[in-house]
Amino acid sequence: MLSKEIQEKAHISRDTLRHYIKQGLVSPEKDPSNGYQVFSEEDLDKILFIVGSRHLGFSLEEIKDLQEKFSWSSCKHQSMLPHLRENLVNISEKITELKKIQKHHKKLIEDFEKRDCRVKPTKLKI
Repeated sequence: MLSKEIQEKAHISRDTLRHYIKQGLVSPEKDPSNGYQVFSEEDLDKILFIVGSRHLGFSLEEIKDLQEKFSWSSCKHQSMLPHLRENLVNISEKITELKKIQKHHKKLIEDFEKRDCRVKPTKLKI
């Protein structure tokens, strides 16, 4: 497969594909006759894994680490479990923090809606 087909199947841009190659996440072969990069089905699988992992919140560095661990693993699903569990903890912490921010936003909105700056101008305090 050529890069255009990979981009279409994985729903990624040319720049994203180039970045994945530059980071060493996928290594396409070069066609000796024209120098074009040629991708295998395995390359497509790797790219789809990268895209899916990015949607789950994994960084490219973490994904590269996962790929290396999976290369020798007989059961990729079991190998992924500890990483998913750790990521879930991180997501839960982010949700807790976002809920605090949301609560603060609501209080600010309620407070700001009550203010009448024509009567008594106030300093903006957030």
